[in-house]
Amino acid sequence: MAHQRTDRFRGVRATAEYQLRGARNWKTLYYGFLLEPYLYYLLLGVGLSSTMADGGAYLAFLLCGMVPLIGIRAWSMSLGDAANGRKWGTYARLRLAGYSTASYSSGVLFLYLAIGLFQIATISLLAMIFVPGLSLAKVGSLVVAAALLMPFWIMLGIALGLRVDSYSQRDLIRSMFALPLVFGGSLLFPTDHLPTLLKVLAYANPATYQADLVRWFYGDHAGLPLGLLVAVCVGLYAVPVVLLSLTSRHQESWISAEMA
Repeated sequence: MAHQRTDRFRGVRATAEYQLRGARNWKTLYYGFLLEPYLYYLLLGVGLSSTMADGGAYLAFLLCGMVPLIGIRAWSMSLGDAANGRKWGTYARLRLAGYSTASYSSGVLFLYLAIGLFQIATISLLAMIFVPGLSLAKVGSLVVAAALLMPFWIMLGIALGLRVDSYSQRDLIRSMFALPLVFGGSLLFPTDHLPTLLKVLAYANPATYQADLVRWFYGDHAGLPLGLLVAVCVGLYAVPVVLLSLTSRHQESWISAEMA
């Protein structure tokens, strides 16, 4: 058991190292990934709040929506990394070195989760300039919420990326779902006054439940009941867990067939 844990830790560390090295070849892509949440909050958030009577309340609302927004961005990046790495990138190297799919997934999860927690922490600290009553305790609650919710998106991205057969499929998935996930929920604006069809679509979006749950962490209890939000957000994890399990078995059988 100790030997297996050591190998898994080495696999996680090797994955993170390979990912960081690979980022040098895609600098502009990673720059955009790192900066985009700050631009959303400062340009979109502060800009819109200046047109409202209670701009501080909107910025607090938007700050909670930044947790799933950063998660969705990590989903897009992890999906792309897994799709790229499956053939000749990080994943292929680790499998040739004898590491498991679980080690690779854990390494990617650790890397993007660390980046996401840094982003939400620094955005929250920056928001203290604009949001009255935003305390360090509330900043801490947002970081805790991100740590609990973001792994869903990263794991889902890895699972989908490892099953993508072509770069065109990768680009299609990201382009079709990234914007609807961000704008088709309660991340950037309340869903209370949306037309019925858009409200139905919003509540088919996992990010809506995550954003409302983060607002409970923050102290805003105006959304759906807490029990329902917790049940949905916990239940959502079944999707990437099952997909990753199936993907791992598929990859193991494929590698065994290739080696035979």
